[in-house]
Amino acid sequence: NADYITSAQIKITDYVMGQDQLSFTPQFGITGNFDNTTGILTLIGVTSAGNYATALSSVKYVNLTDAPSDLTRTIEFRVTDTDPTTSAPATLTLNLISVADTPADVNEAFDEDTFGLVALAPNPLDGNTVTHFQITGITNGTLYLDDEMTVVNNNDFITVTQASTLKFKGNPDYFGPAEFKFQASTNDNTTGLGGDKATASITLNPIADSPANILASVNEDEVSDPIVLTPNAVDGL
Repeated sequence: NADYITSAQIKITDYVMGQDQLSFTPQFGITGNFDNTTGILTLIGVTSAGNYATALSSVKYVNLTDAPSDLTRTIEFRVTDTDPTTSAPATLTLNLISVADTPADVNEAFDEDTFGLVALAPNPLDGNTVTHFQITGITNGTLYLDDEMTVVNNNDFITVTQASTLKFKGNPDYFGPAEFKFQASTNDNTTGLGGDKATASITLNPIADSPANILASVNEDEVSDPIVLTPNAVDGL
């Protein structure tokens, strides 16, 4: 009921040490301290209720980890006036939503015209929150599941388990660079995508292809014309 407030306390219930943190913007002579053992932010300074309302509106919550506890956090706000009387708590409920992080790039090399393993893995910081990858940007070849029959197309979502045994095969007789992009997701659609796209870079090594058969004839006791052997044209020079 007093016109002036002397302090405020902002408390996180279900506080998880090392994950949850509160901060605010000092103003109107109000200073603050966050106790990381209790999850309580204490503000101190004698000023008007209006100034405290402005200061309390600057309070921010941050989670310091990439794999937060899924407990619902409740933030309790109390103020104490000059009487001194401490208010009943006003509460705010926070539901934490896990976000996928950027996975590591992948580099593989294998022979042209063969199936090669390209294993994708989530960022270790994500724990079990990442369940799928979206595939995009497939170039110079075709991506398959482990059965080497089921094609994975651009924009398809595949599970983390499927992604661990992907197979890639270059276009026929092609050797050189190939690649595709992949992005982590917490579900099987675009609403779960997070982080940046990673790149699977693939080097397809050249192998010799079968040359053409040559048919030559010559009379007995004679020397034939020169027989020229040439490589398969797809092998280049």
